[in-house]
Amino acid sequence: MRALFSIGKGTAKVDLRTNAGVIQARNNGGAWQNILGQSAFADIETKGSTFTAAYNKTYVVTATMNIQLPAPVAGGVIEVKAIGSIVMTLVRNGSEKIDNVASSFVSSGSENEAFKIVTDGTDWYIL
Repeated sequence: MRALFSIGKGTAKVDLRTNAGVIQARNNGGAWQNILGQSAFADIETKGSTFTAAYNKTYVVTATMNIQLPAPVAGGVIEVKAIGSIVMTLVRNGSEKIDNVASSFVSSGSENEAFKIVTDGTDWYIL
């Protein structure tokens, strides 16, 4: 199975792919490792600039950006995986809260950060 996306070159090269709904990475041609666990979604998109998220999708984010959340719908789920040390800002659709805070959520920018965002139809929660 081929890499879907490659970053860097030489010994600093990282390849990404999906395999049966799991996002995998390898460094410098090494063994593939699961990095986002079993995804419930076959619909995986790579994003390099600000976008509006849709339910039941997994996004691989390659640059610092805002991610606009859709209006909360009970049971809604969105998965996000950063590649590298980038900051992602989750922007609310309206007055809903994110983890009980009435403002946008800004990620830590940690290397290869990943999270799942779920909603109860009123507010958002980050797992």
